[in-house]
Amino acid sequence: MTLTRRKTAKKTKKKPYRDLYEDGVTYSFLSQFHNCRESARLQYVEGWQSDGLSVPLDFGIAFHDCLEWTSKGHSVETINRPLKKYQVSKLSNSKLRLDERKKLKQVIDLVRIIFPLYAEYWASRDKDHKYVYQEESFHIPHSVPYYGKTKIVPVRGRIDEAFYRKSDNALVLQENKTKGQIDEDGIQSSLHMDLQTMMYSMALRHLTGSAPSEILYNVIRRPGLRPRQKETDQEFLKRVEEDVRGRPSYYFMRWQVELAPGDLDRWIDSTFNP
Repeated sequence: MTLTRRKTAKKTKKKPYRDLYEDGVTYSFLSQFHNCRESARLQYVEGWQSDGLSVPLDFGIAFHDCLEWTSKGHSVETINRPLKKYQVSKLSNSKLRLDERKKLKQVIDLVRIIFPLYAEYWASRDKDHKYVYQEESFHIPHSVPYYGKTKIVPVRGRIDEAFYRKSDNALVLQENKTKGQIDEDGIQSSLHMDLQTMMYSMALRHLTGSAPSEILYNVIRRPGLRPRQKETDQEFLKRVEEDVRGRPSYYFMRWQVELAPGDLDRWIDSTFNP
């Protein structure tokens, strides 16, 4: 994987690739800033980006594209359209090696066979959902205390899903994640006051006037199976499909976390603003 500099419109005066008070902050930026400030600076200030294939990232984006496609009323049987669009876009905008191109095709094929099984597995339970947002982008102002004054910093992101549960009219924020390895204990211990879910809860309250009373963490496991020697692509995909179909609860998991009144404001004051 290589790094390339994004092109800017003007070269006469160097400006940050993104401006804090105009472009705001995202979960990705804050997370990267906490992990490595220099990496965040190179990407968000200097405008550097990575080229090449990242199987976890590309699998996740392709899966989310299918979620967005079906949320607009399209049938699961038509997911080839968004998947083909993503594959073509990735091939045209990236300097992929031949082996990466073949791997990309495999990633797309995996999503193509796994997504219908995912949709089928949760279909009956999701009938209880009255959706408010699905794959909805947000850009909201947020007031941050600053030396006795206030600074307005935009907060940006995309809500995967938010819905009212018909059985009790509870407002629920759903976060969809794809993971290769799932640490159940780690997920359950870190979900409460998780940075991303709390940021998106804050956005949901701004958009609807109410904070969610519950967060539903929806995880799709990326298959860890690998092609065997002399196994064709179709044979490998068939083996993956049989494995997912045979143990869906291993591949599709959900956790529910309650958000008590006052939790969101306490998190903003004690964690997010500082």
